[in-house]
Amino acid sequence: MVYVGLDVHKDWTTIAALDPESGEVHRFDRVPNTLADFTAVLGALPGPLHGVLESGRNSWAMYDEIRPLFEELVVADAAELKRRMSGRGAKTDRKDALKMALVLAEGRVPAVWVPSLATRDVRALTRGKVRLTQLRTQVINQIRSLCAMFGKECPASSLRSNKGMTWLQEVQLPPLATMMLGLWVQVLELLKECVAEAEEQIEELAAEDGDARRIRTMPGVGALISLTVAAEVGDVRRFATAKALIGYAGLAPQVHQSGERTRHGPLPRSGNRWLRYVMVLAAQHVAQRKSDSTLGRCYWRMHIRHGPNPAKIATARKMLTVAYHLLLRQEDYEEQLPTAA
Repeated sequence: MVYVGLDVHKDWTTIAALDPESGEVHRFDRVPNTLADFTAVLGALPGPLHGVLESGRNSWAMYDEIRPLFEELVVADAAELKRRMSGRGAKTDRKDALKMALVLAEGRVPAVWVPSLATRDVRALTRGKVRLTQLRTQVINQIRSLCAMFGKECPASSLRSNKGMTWLQEVQLPPLATMMLGLWVQVLELLKECVAEAEEQIEELAAEDGDARRIRTMPGVGALISLTVAAEVGDVRRFATAKALIGYAGLAPQVHQSGERTRHGPLPRSGNRWLRYVMVLAAQHVAQRKSDSTLGRCYWRMHIRHGPNPAKIATARKMLTVAYHLLLRQEDYEEQLPTAA
């Protein structure tokens, strides 16, 4: 058995292959990232091959490309792998590749789940929709800022409303500012069309996906949120508990403990930001609903005690816990409000 460490870069990869029985190490520098070149290099090694590469921008594509060459190929969490590979001396690609092979041989690789091509395709859609919405908001803010520079404030609460767009067409600015305003409006119209097209596709996929339909039975959850949760969570059985899923989403507060003193800090920067974003969005929707619900009561209890932002995070954690059990048990959400005594 040969353990292979792959230090992958944009166009090439440094490879170190370790045979624990003989202690022999094979090194290959700057191998082009093509299946033919990898086959030529790895085909000469005695098998079976077990490989590891870091998670990164092109790790999934590389995994799909070279997976047939290995008996087992894992993708490792880059930050955790770097911590386990830490040591003294110069840092080089050859040393990193060899350290990765050693960590794999010792069974200490912090492996991450590899989503299927179909799951990655859905993620591209849902993440793109979130980005388009954020870009649209940025453009609206630019338009408001430009008009405010010349003392023109939009009378409508929303610039995208009929009243806001009518005001925008009638506002008078100096010549160059008018030109820029026209350009920003063109960008806004284009983004509206892009967002509408993405929303239409998301509605279709959310209606077809069983996990998304199940999550959508929760209050405050629409097509985007349900499909995003289904795509970002993937196989829910990879999480041993709901707390593990909450940690994956980055919704668990940081804990600082010393002796008998424990302090809870802000949310960590790590975690799946897309899942965290849509769960907080779902919590906001629950807070805005007029109908009574268990999740709504959870929000308002926390709101009274700690304020709106902690309430949204707490509700997002609660909703993700509910989603975990719905997916695990393959059940729909059923509202159960407490009855008066």
